Amino acid sequence: MAFKDVQKWTNSGNWGLRLQKWQKEIQPIAMHGCRSWEVTAAITQRLRRWGLVHLRRILCMRRKIVNGELEAPWDYNTRTGRRIHKLFHDTGVTPLWRKVLVSIFRQAWRETQPTIANSNILSSIRRD
Repeated sequence: MAFKDVQKWTNSGNWGLRLQKWQKEIQPIAMHGCRSWEVTAAITQRLRRWGLVHLRRILCMRRKIVNGELEAPWDYNTRTGRRIHKLFHDTGVTPLWRKVLVSIFRQAWRETQPTIANSNILSSIRRD
């Protein structure tokens, strides 16, 4: 997914405002149709990774220079991931992967709830 206004996002506002924009503008687009998705460990990992990559870009997080060399990718991912999750906590923004899981589970719960018409059928089946 390409962001049209990434340059505006990265040049204006503090990190809290950028996360608010992320939650209002990007997350609904990314979540479109997620109620019909199947929950797997791979999909939650991909969603988390996708969100962190784009948030690092929006928040202009870059690798630091440590001892004259660029910081290792593992250190960069750990440092920025922790910072982003701290920002989620401080601003009250819900991560994309969590919103998707909640949406999937809500839909699954709706499908398992018997309707009024079906409740009599289910009780008669249980008696048999």
